[in-house]
Amino acid sequence: MNEARSMERIAGISGLLFATLFVVGALIAGTPDGDKPAKWVDFYNDSGHRMQLIIQGYLWVIAGLALMVFLVAAYQRFGAGTGTSGLYAKVAGGAAALFGVILLVGGVMMANVAGNVAFGGANVPKDGDLLIQLSGQGMALVLLAGGLSAALAFVAVSLLIIREQGPRWLAVLGFVAAICGILGVVFLPMVAVSIWTICAAVVLLRGPSQAAARKPQAAAA
Repeated sequence: MNEARSMERIAGISGLLFATLFVVGALIAGTPDGDKPAKWVDFYNDSGHRMQLIIQGYLWVIAGLALMVFLVAAYQRFGAGTGTSGLYAKVAGGAAALFGVILLVGGVMMANVAGNVAFGGANVPKDGDLLIQLSGQGMALVLLAGGLSAALAFVAVSLLIIREQGPRWLAVLGFVAAICGILGVVFLPMVAVSIWTICAAVVLLRGPSQAAARKPQAAAA
């Protein structure tokens, strides 16, 4: 029991860390608005802006790793179970793991050019259109592919929470977050990913679920 509780605390802290780093990383870079190539070249020629992109990359990579740790909680908190519950748990874990990997790759892509210039001695590309495309690919990966994988994870884990008699409000919030994930081509809905993770992390930090507590009693009866 103590080991399981420790794991819940680690998972809860990891969830809070992911949510914080994910949002901060998205806000810290502040890439240029619009699609004027010259503006993007000037942006990358500024060492301060390049450092912001590098920091964003690091934050998203760490956030992705924190999310991996957070995933362990789904099995201990709400129960992996067998049959339908086991299927929900596997789908939720697989989809969320995919989102974590996408975040890792997206973070690297966003910081790629800035990192090559800062640490590899490369020159800033003079083709502003290329810079726009490279930045757009990293963000599209996170918002589109990441948003859809997160939406699948939210639906599966919400169904699992309902089946295992977990906090129903958290399940409802998960369905709302899933809709927002589908709309992730605009960043704002992706904030719901962090909001749901914060709520789930708080639930984890509060202690064992009622459903988990009922299982030993049922077994004893």
